[in-house]
Amino acid sequence: MKYIKIKGDLLKVLGESIRKPLTIGIELLPQHQMIDKDKTVSYGTILDENKFNIEHEAITYFETVEELNADIDAEYDIIYILKDVNELTLDIQLSGNPEIVGYNKDLALTSQENLKALYDANMGGIVLNKKAEYFVE
Repeated sequence: MKYIKIKGDLLKVLGESIRKPLTIGIELLPQHQMIDKDKTVSYGTILDENKFNIEHEAITYFETVEELNADIDAEYDIIYILKDVNELTLDIQLSGNPEIVGYNKDLALTSQENLKALYDANMGGIVLNKKAEYFVE
């Protein structure tokens, strides 16, 4: 079985055929996508190599699940997201406004450095962006 990675907007890379991926011989599932505001990466399985043999600069082919999973790790950028400012505020207040290791008061609350410090201190309201699930054979 072969696997694929498609970088960018699926409609732009594969055209209208992506609306029915099984008809072109691939399976793409939401849990195998990483979508951030600056980057979209989709991973999938090639079900029928005779139907799907597209050459495009945005498409990378993998022979093994190990290669594919290593690429998922390489593509993943940890991004801290402030999801609920009220939950964060409440956590800080309930904990007595502690001194948080790594928090830089000279930076904005929403800076990655400060969100990481708050996340590491187990403050609520902060989440990590979604990483694509690994494939298994």
